[in-house]
Amino acid sequence: MTQLLGEDRLHEIIGLIYEAAIDPERWIAVMEQVSQSLNAAAITLLMHDFSTSGVADGPPGVVIRTVGFEPTYVANYIEHYASTNVWVRNEETLAEGVAVTSEMLYPEAKLDSTEFYGDWLRPQQLKHCIGGIIVRHGPVAVKLSALRSGHVGCYTEPELDFYRRLLPHLRRACQINKRLEQERCQSAPAVAASQWAANSTHLGILTLSESGQILASNPRGESLLRGPSPLRMCEGKLAGQEPHDTAQLMKSLQHTVSSGGTTHARLGGESPWGTCYVTMMPAPTTTMWTASEYRQLVLCLITESSLSRRVASARQLMELFTLTPAEARLARAIAQGDSVEDHVRAEGVRPSTARTQLQSIFAKTGVTSQRELILRVLALPPIR
Repeated sequence: MTQLLGEDRLHEIIGLIYEAAIDPERWIAVMEQVSQSLNAAAITLLMHDFSTSGVADGPPGVVIRTVGFEPTYVANYIEHYASTNVWVRNEETLAEGVAVTSEMLYPEAKLDSTEFYGDWLRPQQLKHCIGGIIVRHGPVAVKLSALRSGHVGCYTEPELDFYRRLLPHLRRACQINKRLEQERCQSAPAVAASQWAANSTHLGILTLSESGQILASNPRGESLLRGPSPLRMCEGKLAGQEPHDTAQLMKSLQHTVSSGGTTHARLGGESPWGTCYVTMMPAPTTTMWTASEYRQLVLCLITESSLSRRVASARQLMELFTLTPAEARLARAIAQGDSVEDHVRAEGVRPSTARTQLQSIFAKTGVTSQRELILRVLALPPIR
């Protein structure tokens, strides 16, 4: 039990939680690890509506997630037994961010005589629960609850403390889930551009469809399209002033769309339009919206400075990916070859803080690993 509740185990689960923040399908992996650590037989993540004493409606497919429960009992809980659950009637004890056990919510001596225990818990050989409200908006609360049998016994204080330490990270992950879902549902392309350095005066930023249609632009991008520059807009699509520049742009765009990689192009050369450098990369997930006509979006970065081996500045990362100053410094350090441990020592921050920052960086830049982060940052044309 000590090993399952140790620091390494805790940090492993926290890492999974932030993966779930980006990809909600990863919640099952989080739940499996929490259940194993707490020696639970079953675990559930659901939205409870205190106004109706039932399971609340949510986004399709995420109303309730379970591990270890038979589907019939899940359906019965949604249809009826949620309203008989004596553990959710004490709203004062069930406050947001507070870890609780079932004995803190309802006397164990009285549980055996309840309909909830007799008809729903006992047939599943379940009796003890640990959980809490991760986040609450009005009467609707997101709850993660782990249940086990009476033979295993009540949850202990170390187990309660382990769950308590997970709650802030669970809350943050739910907030990220909600923000990403809201952004995916937005239909105005201009919203995406505003999040990608709308006020940057040095870097032109365009959001393109897979066919090259310009969906959004920051002010510098608009200025470059109006000229004088090697770029222009033709019938709503990105083009070059010269035919060979247009061909090079389309080749770069098609390569990025087909391979998911980053491409660079030098346009203009000795032409009277001057020279500019274009970098194309898949748009991070936080810029996506669900309009069916846009299967894939591409971020087009334009600079009049030459490409070099320098790493993008912290301010550039902050403007482009909406990173905090601390997150930008960490992302830049990793791109320069430092490990997270090196950065922790250099900055004097806690390892857990750096890990939290790293997961936030992954969410904002649309990557899932340090290798992908390094490639994304190094692909940026550095501006000073």
